[in-house]
Amino acid sequence: ISVIKTFNQSVYYFKNFYTSIMNYKEFVHKYSISWENGYSIFLALIKAGFLFLLPAALLIAGTATLDARFFYSFVFYLAFAPVTYTMLIKIMYANTFHQRSNDALNRIEDILQAPLTEEPEKSVLPEKYDINFKDVVFSYKTETAGSAETDTGNSNPGSDKMPQTAARPAVNGISLHIPEHSLTALVGPSGGGKTTLVNLLGRFWEVDSGTISIGGVDIRDIKTSDLLHTVGFVFQENKLFKESIFENIRYGKKDASREEVTEALRKAECMDIIEKLPAGIDTVYGTKGTYVSGGEAQRLAIARALLQDAPIIVLDEATAFADAENEYKIKKTFDVLLKDKTVIMIAHRLSSVVNADTICVIDEGRLAETGTHAELLKRKGLYASMWDNFQKGIEWKV
Repeated sequence: ISVIKTFNQSVYYFKNFYTSIMNYKEFVHKYSISWENGYSIFLALIKAGFLFLLPAALLIAGTATLDARFFYSFVFYLAFAPVTYTMLIKIMYANTFHQRSNDALNRIEDILQAPLTEEPEKSVLPEKYDINFKDVVFSYKTETAGSAETDTGNSNPGSDKMPQTAARPAVNGISLHIPEHSLTALVGPSGGGKTTLVNLLGRFWEVDSGTISIGGVDIRDIKTSDLLHTVGFVFQENKLFKESIFENIRYGKKDASREEVTEALRKAECMDIIEKLPAGIDTVYGTKGTYVSGGEAQRLAIARALLQDAPIIVLDEATAFADAENEYKIKKTFDVLLKDKTVIMIAHRLSSVVNADTICVIDEGRLAETGTHAELLKRKGLYASMWDNFQKGIEWKV
């Protein structure tokens, strides 16, 4: 709607919308009228079925012995006949209900038949927190050939019952070592495989081939619950649940005390948000119009990550939806959040990664370049081209 209004197309699109509604109304009306006579006769015969009972009873009464049983039978059928109308109508719609129920059951079955993540019998916990990707290959499975995967990892993996085809690899043979307590930035064109790569680190998907290890321990040897306490994620678009802010933040650490949650909010520069809420930290998000902006939701998500205190942090475009004020506060919290951590940062805004220890350029699922900001500029490769375009974008003005 905002786009339509911006380009002053409101009247044009409203006319189209109105025309579509009226055309549909006309179609439904004609279709309904075409069944009028047949359906009316059908309903009349079903509903008026009990009217035939009286003449039938009089005919039978002339030849039958009238007693209490005959009278009770007549009353029973007189009362039962109208019920047949309801039964027949339900039988008519039984096929529709059958299709709906089958569809619902199939969706449930897809979930139940989805392959489970293989868990080790005993979790091996890493003692160091460097990360090693070795010859990692991954493709999203699609239900039809030619379907393209996206960098966000939102493709439907399908079910065991559907024919699955692997599209072009989203990650194609990447080998990368990320030292402990370092800041590594992943940059590159959209759809290149950056988000997919970090999703593989959290085992949200399983690699097709290759290995990913933390501190020399293959992530498949770490139980999922332990892995997700080792790797903390701050996604590009975070979700707040319809619970209190206190419980939302405590998703990072379910046994956290009220004092710990408050401290995490303070470190994440969120106290100004809490002060605006009607019940403070106990305000239930989403009730009575209680919402926050995208940038404020991102700050609350960072508070959640602070509370979790994972040794590895993944930041996926953490400032993407923030305005200037929220971006400033988010970057301030990074000094606390990233202290003594192994950090992977995905960014399209190149100014936020110039101080990274290593910048990795991911393009079409491959590792195109690695190095510091200065080193990559000297090579005059893909990163230098992206930086040049970024600078031109900043300098552009009307």
